[in-house]
Amino acid sequence: MKSIMAQEPEIRLFLSVDVTGSTAYKQQSHNNTQHWLEAFIRFYEEFSESLEPFLSDLLKEQGLALTDCQPFEFWKGLGDELLFYVVLAKRAHTSHYMMAFRDAVISYNGMLQRKKLPLRLKATAWLAGFPVGNARIPLPNIGLSDQQAAAKPQFDFIGPQFDIGFRLTKLSDRRKFVLSVELALVLVGGNWEGAKAPVFFEGATPLKGVLDDKPYPVFWIDMGDEEKNYIENLIVDNMHHPSQKDAKKFCEKFIEMTGPPLIKPFFPGEPRPDWYDAKLAEINERWLALDPRHAGDSGDEKSKISPKQAKKQFNDLKAQSSTVKLKKSAYKSKARGKGKKAGSKK
Repeated sequence: MKSIMAQEPEIRLFLSVDVTGSTAYKQQSHNNTQHWLEAFIRFYEEFSESLEPFLSDLLKEQGLALTDCQPFEFWKGLGDELLFYVVLAKRAHTSHYMMAFRDAVISYNGMLQRKKLPLRLKATAWLAGFPVGNARIPLPNIGLSDQQAAAKPQFDFIGPQFDIGFRLTKLSDRRKFVLSVELALVLVGGNWEGAKAPVFFEGATPLKGVLDDKPYPVFWIDMGDEEKNYIENLIVDNMHHPSQKDAKKFCEKFIEMTGPPLIKPFFPGEPRPDWYDAKLAEINERWLALDPRHAGDSGDEKSKISPKQAKKQFNDLKAQSSTVKLKKSAYKSKARGKGKKAGSKK
């Protein structure tokens, strides 16, 4: 098994862009000449390449440079769908990535319209925290030398937030950039430009297998589709467009009342939930059991640690966990003692 380092908390933004109308387009009979192939090759290449320029332009408007933020990373392709992610270093960066991605999708749809292709793009995004709640799974280094594998280890991602994210992709369309509730909370509670790209609330709907099939709130960003017609405008104008303050309160309450696997997002340098460090120690202990070496590479040169450092980090976390458990145990003993005293007075 590929080794894994002791993991520190991090939060990542995941973004999906999918082609709509692709099935009908590919099914058109053109003597099996794959008339559709060029459009999809261009989509894979051109959309991915467009993300950095859009992000760069947006950051310049904010007085920032590309070096101030992590770049978009390509995760994988799933047929007509491309998936990207970015490691979030600051809460404020979330809106920059989201607006850049939105602009890239709108621009590409404009190109498809000009070329009169019966295809359009739709987008979905969600947040996922690691290693508590979700996991990075090391992939086998098939066809790679040890040196190549060490240079850039390959991982896949799995966890409850991905189940939710992929369910949400079914609800998006060229007009609706659908968001997870945690992502909606970060945007409306931060520096999101609501006037330029309003956040709508469409009610709640069950997502198969998610939260025991309880209704999940559907938030989406308006894509400002130039092709929207009178009927679409009328429908959108009558949809609920809550104030960012009200939307923030709703998202916070929903996450609080639902509980795990939903967690109120926190970013580097921000306070963690009281229970988080104990859970982090348990997870690192589980990884250590799976791989005694417990050393590896997340792909970030700064995050490399030796097996000895990993072991020490794990023991420190385990000690923190034990302290938490001891405090809880002492509290319970004290409470029982008070109960006995109260009973003896009767």
